[in-house]
Amino acid sequence: MPATATTLLTRSDVHAPSGDGEALARLLEARRSVGALRLSEPGPSPDEVRRMLGIAARVPDHGALVPWRFLLVEGNAREALAERLADACVKA
Repeated sequence: MPATATTLLTRSDVHAPSGDGEALARLLEARRSVGALRLSEPGPSPDEVRRMLGIAARVPDHGALVPWRFLLVEGNAREALAERLADACVKA
């Protein structure tokens, strides 16, 4: 399974029958970071976002900062927020 920005693994994908985590190793080898300015549409589907946030809420929290709170800003609201943040940076 090739790793993409919207590919999520299940527990059975990560834990290979041999117990060596080969699927996880393949995923980590294929991982690429993408700068925010290079991100574009299409983004993940609503189901993929829901699943990613569910996974993110269960990650280790070494700073003991739980509970998590996620805000999803989409469409015109995203553009309006970007403008307000840019204005705030200019004024700061």
